[in-house]
Amino acid sequence: MRVRLLARSLGLGTAAALSLCTYDAAADPIAYAEQSFQYVRIDFGTGTTDTIGSLSQYFFVGAFADDDFSQEYAIDYPFGDLYSIDTTTAETTLIGSTIISGESPTALQWDPVDNYMLLMTDYASCDGGNFYALDIATGATMSIGVHDGCLERLAFDAAGHAFSIDIAAETLVELGADTVGPLGFDAAFISALFFDSATGALYLIAEDVDLRSNNMYIVDTTTGHATLVAPWVGYTAFAIAGSDTPMDTIFASGFDSQVQMPR
Repeated sequence: MRVRLLARSLGLGTAAALSLCTYDAAADPIAYAEQSFQYVRIDFGTGTTDTIGSLSQYFFVGAFADDDFSQEYAIDYPFGDLYSIDTTTAETTLIGSTIISGESPTALQWDPVDNYMLLMTDYASCDGGNFYALDIATGATMSIGVHDGCLERLAFDAAGHAFSIDIAAETLVELGADTVGPLGFDAAFISALFFDSATGALYLIAEDVDLRSNNMYIVDTTTGHATLVAPWVGYTAFAIAGSDTPMDTIFASGFDSQVQMPR
């Protein structure tokens, strides 16, 4: 997997741009996302989803910045504008245009070390894309690197290793390294890719074309193989607001039937 990150006026070298780490986690495993133009709060501790409010934009990617979970930053599709979303009311505020015409946003990730938002995109041909430093105050972007492949979503482990899904090849890839291996199922839309901060497990929420369903998986970061955990719904603009509670206590033995899956 070819990844080239450019040192520009931000002072970002290859290590700085790729060595992202997870922020300090909140008390419970909570995430926010868009689901069918509804802004929702997902409690992984109970498996329930609460609707906060309606959205008029279709947000494809989202992330929190600097441990501030009061607002999520999200990019709408197809216009590429940056918005903030109030996590208590679902009220949206337009910040500005990212000016990424001809590219699709596929991941957002906050870098707490250098304090900037990393935006990943794919070209329309889905054979490569760009990395941008995104100014969350204005929406302005600055190109800091490129990648090969058709990558969707980003996840960073505690050691700063960056992982993504090549949706065309249906493989797990480690950025700056190489392809890890095949997922083992016919993956379509990728809703989320994130590490459990308590256990280090890599979780994937994706559509299985053959099963015609959205599911949650644990992905082996040494082989790429995805193991089914439970049926799950699909999201966009998925953003974790912290996770100190180990996910394997929630999904005991793969799937705890006592946990109510979100519908």
